[in-house]
Parts: sequence; C-alpha cells; structure tokens
Amino acid sequence: MHLVRMFFIEMQGVYTVTFCQGTRQVGRQFRYTDGQRILDILREAHCPVEDHNLVERSLVERRPVSVQLKLTDAQHQKLVGARR
Repeated sequence: MHLVRMFFIEMQGVYTVTFCQGTRQVGRQFRYTDGQRILDILREAHCPVEDHNLVERSLVERRPVSVQLKLTDAQHQKLVGARR
C-alpha cells in the first residue's frame, strides 16, 4: 500500500495535479483542463465519499485542496507513474 497525497490547484482553467509521498514529489505534475479527471482519479483509487465531496466543493469554489490516497502497487504505477 502506498500513502500518497494528491494536491491540485486551478489557475486560468487548467488544473495542476501533484502527487507527494511524505515530503517529496513523486512522478511528474499533470495538467488537466477538465475537473472531471480529478474525480476519476479519486474513483480509481476508491477514495471515501468525504474526499469526493471535499474535492467537488473545491472544484466549484476554485480553491486548492489535497487529499490522502491509499494506492495499491498497480494503482500507484498507473496514476503516479513513479517506481518505488
């Protein structure tokens, strides 16, 4: 299991998503023009409903937020693209 924190911020219609483990960034930054992709990431990681609600609210309010993800090795490889 990997504990990964997903941060995202919206600027000028583009969402920048960063994944961190502990204090270091893992993988690369991703940029999306659609907030739906962020919700898809949460769905793929089987996040709790509370995290979905927090992210949906922050997407509407256009404010940055971070959520904790518990990823399996396969999910970590697919979403983050970083090796252990």
